[in-house]
Amino acid sequence: MRVLKEFVVGNFMSINEVQRFSMEAISTNDDSRINKFHDNSSLLKVSLLYGSNSSGKSSLIKAMLYSQAIILGLNPIKSYLVDDFKRRLNTDFSFRTTDPEPKSYFEYILQFDDKTYSYGFRIDTQYSIVYDEWIVELKGNKEIVLYEGGIDSVAHSEKDDSLGRQLHLKALCDKDIPNQDTFLKIYRWFEESLIIKTYDSIDRGTTMPISAFKNLIKSMSQYDIWVKKVIIDPIKSDSSGQEPNPYRMDIEVPALKENECFISVTNAHGTNRRDQLEYYENNGKGLKRREILFMHEPGHYTLPYFRESDGTKRLFQFLLLFKSNNDLNNNTDKYPKTIVIDEIDRSIHPEITKKLIRDFVNNNNMGQLIATTHETDLLKVLKKDEIWFVEKKNTNNSLYYSLSEFKIPEDADFKSLYTTGRLGAIPIKPR
Repeated sequence: MRVLKEFVVGNFMSINEVQRFSMEAISTNDDSRINKFHDNSSLLKVSLLYGSNSSGKSSLIKAMLYSQAIILGLNPIKSYLVDDFKRRLNTDFSFRTTDPEPKSYFEYILQFDDKTYSYGFRIDTQYSIVYDEWIVELKGNKEIVLYEGGIDSVAHSEKDDSLGRQLHLKALCDKDIPNQDTFLKIYRWFEESLIIKTYDSIDRGTTMPISAFKNLIKSMSQYDIWVKKVIIDPIKSDSSGQEPNPYRMDIEVPALKENECFISVTNAHGTNRRDQLEYYENNGKGLKRREILFMHEPGHYTLPYFRESDGTKRLFQFLLLFKSNNDLNNNTDKYPKTIVIDEIDRSIHPEITKKLIRDFVNNNNMGQLIATTHETDLLKVLKKDEIWFVEKKNTNNSLYYSLSEFKIPEDADFKSLYTTGRLGAIPIKPR
């Protein structure tokens, strides 16, 4: 099992001072809501972050998205991340009144079975100067350094300044050196297990068994009373008998094993393109592209993905994420996902969102769900340590804290406490 234990970030967008977001469970009474490890640590399956608009909820998610892109060797400015990063090259603290502090801080504490690792770095986000990079195994109070890099590290020299120009985790995976297997596990967690969804992040697609996808589309009717069936249809040929070219010319379809499929979703977000759902499968007769149609009743009307409502499209994307994660639990070659979603309640009815979270906990043995939200009804289905808040002080710095820091009983009415302003992180103070 490989999951996130803690994320630490400083000097990024609305975050000035170093902030910690933890998935460690405080209460271990409900085994269905936690992942337990041999070292006696217990980590949450679900954690939701509340706060008013412009408080810093998205800053935390984008910090993870930004650092993931840097770690994987992708360019966060040109292609991978959101427009916010394309508009401005440097992403350090936005409200600084003195000279800018160039060093942004990112650290991931990861739990891999019975071992805990810290991987992190300090970087100048404008000029991509790496000051520090480290991989450390944490054993109780002991820290075993597996790698150190960056221009501030003892390994840096003026003759070879490559340590200060880029992160080296990816390169370490290709070297025949001690701890190479550990480095590869850490890198693959960022590449395969950490899935981050913001309003305008790019979808890298999902591969799963065809049977699992068919089970997913059958489950749509449990959530959306108007969509009764989802159909996988052959692409209709044009007048010359040729299949039309895919709408997305830039899509990269991976090599699919027999009885596997690949699904990719593109959101237009106000551009001149349309929302698009691409589906490919290998049913034993080679790679085939198929069309996904949503059947509505009464009348048996079918609609393509781009004509569906925002809520139906978003529900489909969530089910795709959660179903692929559940399916991994029975696959020994892969690991559960840590799914991070900005504004999980957007375009979704509160009752459907609650059911999604309940189903994620009940059907998922090992993965994690981290999300931001404004929906106070979700506080009714969450435990005390699954609830986090963020608010700004007079310095415009986002501060993150857990409901577990409050001395209130586990069975308290969290929604009432929050909406009456007793927990902070609310835009309008009640009179």
